[in-house]
Amino acid sequence: MIDCLQKVLTTRDLDYNNLASLPKDLLSSNKNLGYLYMRRNPFICCLMIEFQEWASNQTQLNYYGKCTDLNNTIDIDSFNTEECIIPVNGGWCPWLDSSCSVTCGDGVIVRTRTCDNPPPSDVGQNCDGSKTETSHCNLGKCPESCRHSKKGSNNKSEDNLDNKSGKKQRKWKAMNQKRRDNIDWKK
Repeated sequence: MIDCLQKVLTTRDLDYNNLASLPKDLLSSNKNLGYLYMRRNPFICCLMIEFQEWASNQTQLNYYGKCTDLNNTIDIDSFNTEECIIPVNGGWCPWLDSSCSVTCGDGVIVRTRTCDNPPPSDVGQNCDGSKTETSHCNLGKCPESCRHSKKGSNNKSEDNLDNKSGKKQRKWKAMNQKRRDNIDWKK
């Protein structure tokens, strides 16, 4: 019954309702509306854009009301909507994962995302949260041949160096390998 009544109403009075904007689709079912009174409401002009678009498609509508924006009060039908800065809050794009930072052993995966789905407007809020996350990855133990016989540029094994610096380097590598083997990486 109410839906039918709204379709035949020719006058609607919204005066003195303390409205800053009109609820979405409030008037969309009114096909015969001729007069709309919206006086004495604290309408915010930039929140009335949808209404102005709807009203511009009505052939017999007369409406009365004022809105305020940037400390100026003006008739709703005179406000230039192009002056509105509509805030758009930023939204996150899906996470993108890097591959593990190593080809064997323990490494790190870095996840990144960007705040451009949509990007925030000048007055919109940035995305909440971090744009990067890290997690550990383990690709299994490295083969023995990879850990102890790395070849140098002259195709000689680094472990087969005959000089004193080579002995120091081998000793340092062995100590570091022992330390790595004793660390519990699964903490």
